[in-house]
Amino acid sequence: MLFQNEKQNILCFLAAFWYNARMFLYTNTEQSLQALGRKIRAARIAKGDTQKVFAFRIGVSVPTLRAMESGSPSTSLAAFLNALEAIGRIGDIDGVLSCTSPYGYGG
Repeated sequence: MLFQNEKQNILCFLAAFWYNARMFLYTNTEQSLQALGRKIRAARIAKGDTQKVFAFRIGVSVPTLRAMESGSPSTSLAAFLNALEAIGRIGDIDGVLSCTSPYGYGG
């Protein structure tokens, strides 16, 4: 589908790409990201940080933090790791990396 201008073509392509990429996300991955987002949100609230303050602390925008807290797969791993560092849970990642997967990955 071609539109009148290049900007519309690019936006259409990006929308189609996002939609198709979203379709290939494993269900367990999506659920895990949502659970991680909920835990980060709960920890942020327990520390008494507003979204604005916490976003500043981890070096992201408020919309990116909202995306993280909802489990968005488009958020960078670095942003999630910064959030884990800020809530004092970065050490938990060591347990994930030391596990041996049945698929032959890991420690």
